[in-house]
Amino acid sequence: MESIPEYGDHLTLQEFIDELDSGSITPYDGDAYFATNMSMTHIKVDFFTIYSSRVQEDLKELGLTHVMWFNK
Repeated sequence: MESIPEYGDHLTLQEFIDELDSGSITPYDGDAYFATNMSMTHIKVDFFTIYSSRVQEDLKELGLTHVMWFNK
């Protein structure tokens, strides 16, 4: 894990999903990595499984409640 960078968007998991739902973010626009409230991982978000409630529960159990979004 590393510190949250000053660039990019630090979103909650729900905010990120809402952005996907609205079409504001697409898998072709940039890259997303799972994060906590205070740090970022190097684990890329799978845009196609993020909607699974089971995946969301597993992420929350691991403390991965946020996403760092980096637009291209």
